[in-house]
Amino acid sequence: MSGRSISILTGPGLLVVVVTMLIGFMLICSTVKMFAERTPEPTNPFTAFSDIFPRQSSAAAIARGFTCHQVEANTHYAIHKHCTKYLTTGTFSQIALLISSGDTIDSTTFMIRDDRLKVGDMGLWLGVIFDQYLGHGVSVQGQETFRLNLSRARPVSPFRIVHSVIFTDHILEIVCRGGVC
Repeated sequence: MSGRSISILTGPGLLVVVVTMLIGFMLICSTVKMFAERTPEPTNPFTAFSDIFPRQSSAAAIARGFTCHQVEANTHYAIHKHCTKYLTTGTFSQIALLISSGDTIDSTTFMIRDDRLKVGDMGLWLGVIFDQYLGHGVSVQGQETFRLNLSRARPVSPFRIVHSVIFTDHILEIVCRGGVC
């Protein structure tokens, strides 16, 4: 019996054992490498537009090529101009601004293109901890504190597709596809 065991480890039997061990070693190395590599965090597309956020001068909108028109004076808001820009590439398809009579941006609305943004992405970028059972608001911690409005009737899912994001003075509103986040 022992003579037969030794004969397996010579010739073609040895080759099979060595190849099997190499394949196993390569599989282990690949698995370790896969788990060791960290998925890169998506870049925040809003940072490129920080000059057109609320409380900034409207001069940035003009410099970026926004098209503006006057708003009727009989509105109940102190809005002076409405400006828009359509984008052909990137995360956003359109950006809209409401500018006060003091030439200060009051509201910035980002329309999201083609399922490129999820509620969970917003949480990463803005430091949001979503309370899945909170009715209407979530506290956002960052450079400023915003009240977050989510139009929804069920718990917040970080995988919901975002349709638009509206920044106003201390309020961030996220509207998901279908109107429910």
